[in-house]
Amino acid sequence: MEIKDVNLGTKFELILYDYDGTEKKPNYISQLEEILDDRTIDVAAPISEGKIIPISLENKLKIVFYHEKGLFFFKGKVIKRGKKENVVALRIEIISDFEKIQRREYFRFNWVMSVKFRLIGEEPAEAAVDDGNASSNIEGQEDGFIDVLSKDISGGGLGIVTSDRYKIDDMCEVILDLENDKKVRIRGKIVRSLLCERESGKYDTGLTYEEISSRDRDAIIKFIFDKQMKLKQKGMI
Repeated sequence: MEIKDVNLGTKFELILYDYDGTEKKPNYISQLEEILDDRTIDVAAPISEGKIIPISLENKLKIVFYHEKGLFFFKGKVIKRGKKENVVALRIEIISDFEKIQRREYFRFNWVMSVKFRLIGEEPAEAAVDDGNASSNIEGQEDGFIDVLSKDISGGGLGIVTSDRYKIDDMCEVILDLENDKKVRIRGKIVRSLLCERESGKYDTGLTYEEISSRDRDAIIKFIFDKQMKLKQKGMI
């Protein structure tokens, strides 16, 4: 992955570093405005509550973005500030290689959405995962599922609220209805099913993805990233 592989207009999450190298809060939203060379880019200065966020020259930052190949980040340094065609921009020197955010680094995003869920036997799931890239075929294959609500979602697993308690290691299938009519079907394994503290007769059930194509996992990561960007733009997280 190189900067030339990233489209202009791609949304960036800017994570600033403190003087001691720790990540500062909050994070800010920006986008790629121009690629000057393989180590230099211009990005839009972040705005919060209608005001431009002042970022000092030489300030180091981590830039996270979604690409069709997954979620990536690189580190940069602010080397110039200016205005280009009515857009206040920051010139960033890229000071690290691009790294893909791996599964162990997935974090759970609190999000409530309708999910189709069912237990399955030990036989292979109907929606086979062939080469790791093909999306699951779902149309006409939703028999036997029940509707539940999610609590949180990540690229590696899902938390749902169920009316029944399930055994650890029970195998299951879920269908997630993402945006733009994108549905993904995943085979998973129950890793948690505990009585909810705040909802009588309900269970906090967690599962990890056991069979999922790379394309479907990337679709989930993109869904989470896009939702986060929208919430951060509204100042809600």
